[in-house]
Amino acid sequence: MQWYEKNKALFNAEVKLMKQRFPDAKYGFFESNKNMYWILKMNISKTDAFEPWTFLLVYRQDHPNNNAEAGSIRVVPLKPNPETLMKRVKESKGKYNLPNLTVPHLLLEKSDNTIYLCTREAKDIETGERAVTTAVQVAAWAAEWALYFELSMRDNRVWNKWVDYDKYRRLTIK
Repeated sequence: MQWYEKNKALFNAEVKLMKQRFPDAKYGFFESNKNMYWILKMNISKTDAFEPWTFLLVYRQDHPNNNAEAGSIRVVPLKPNPETLMKRVKESKGKYNLPNLTVPHLLLEKSDNTIYLCTREAKDIETGERAVTTAVQVAAWAAEWALYFELSMRDNRVWNKWVDYDKYRRLTIK
C-alpha cells in the first residue's frame, strides 16, 4: 500500500503546498509501481542567467521515511539530464580548471539504475509525526543543488568547495 493511500491528509497537504508554490507542477503515478511523482520546471535564478531546469520528484512507497540515502523523495534531473551534466563538466574542465571529471552529489538507485540528486544529509530530513519533509522543501533543495552546479561551472572555487564537502564526497558516482 502506498503512503498516499494510508495517509490522505498528508497527500492532500502535499498537493496543496506544491500547487501553491509551483502552480505549473504536475503530479502523477507510475503505472509500474504506483509511486507518486511531480514534474517540475524551475528557474533557479531570478536573473534568468541560467536555463530553466526540469526535475522529476519521485516519492518512495514508504514516504515519509529516512531509511534511504537522501530521504523518501528522489530528485531526478530531466533537463539537463545526468549525461548533459557530465558533458558540461567535461567541457568546463579546461576552461575553469576543474580538478575532476565527476558530477558531485549524484546517487544511483541500484534497483532501477536511476540517477538522482543528493540534496541533503539524512539529519536534515523530517520523518516524524509532527514534521515531514515535503516536496516543496525537496524542490527548493533541488534548485539549490542546480544553482551550485551552475555557479561551479563558472568558478572553480565554488566547484572545489562543493565537490570536497566531505559529507557528500563518498556519495558521488564515479
